[in-house]
Amino acid sequence: SRRLNAAADAYAEREIANVYDLSLDLLCILGVDGYLKRVNPAFERTLGYERAELLSRPLVDFVHPDDRQAVEATMARLQTGRGAGRFERRFVRLDGVVRWLEWSARPMIERGLIYSAARDVTDARTLVEELAISRRRIVATADETRRRVERDLHDGAQQRLVATILTLKQAR
Repeated sequence: SRRLNAAADAYAEREIANVYDLSLDLLCILGVDGYLKRVNPAFERTLGYERAELLSRPLVDFVHPDDRQAVEATMARLQTGRGAGRFERRFVRLDGVVRWLEWSARPMIERGLIYSAARDVTDARTLVEELAISRRRIVATADETRRRVERDLHDGAQQRLVATILTLKQAR
């Protein structure tokens, strides 16, 4: 019975490892001490660090300086076991490139762990920002076109109309 349980546990661990390694999203197990305990290959690829480096430093070391305080506050909440966390924060890759990660985290305080998954949403955020800039540019162009047409009507057609009226009055 013990051997069967051990074999079943080993099989379950291999299955979890397979899913963990195949995930395109970042998966990690974080200790309540703030250090990463396990990361998947997507985590390494996205941040550009080797697994050993990721596991040797607190997670907050990889966070963009402007977002560290918010991440620390989220970590403090998760460390007390208060619910699942969902948040977006900037992380800095080894090469200095900033990536936006959308996180979902669930604390398991009785185990001293926080299970987390993240998705790189940098490209989506960039597209949304570019769309907003494009919309502002279109609105500005439309406003400028409207003002130009109003000016042309005021300066051109209105002047000709007044001149025509004056000419008609003189002719009468």
